[in-house]
Amino acid sequence: MVCTDDPITEEIEEGSAPIARGRGIFIASALDGSDAHTLLSVVFINGKYKGSTLELQGSYALFERVAEVAVVGGTGKFRLARGYATFEILYNDSLRGYLLARSNMTVLHY
Repeated sequence: MVCTDDPITEEIEEGSAPIARGRGIFIASALDGSDAHTLLSVVFINGKYKGSTLELQGSYALFERVAEVAVVGGTGKFRLARGYATFEILYNDSLRGYLLARSNMTVLHY
């Protein structure tokens, strides 16, 4: 099990200003270690969505370059959100504990 509280930035460059935090857990859910079950809250801390959240959940294929999980809800400006999010691993430095991923989210909300 891994717990996370990582910055989410608008730009891909290291040191870019954060717009949200990715807070959640990844739990190994496949006997061979290839998948994790993901529960992730995207907590917006800056900009026009400050104070709102998106809630993501699903099976995350750890060894795939691109993984997809469901957007199952949200708060604030994202109340009743539904959709999906993709995560593409761009860089992984396991010695530093540093991983860079690009995410695209398609969200429907009221």
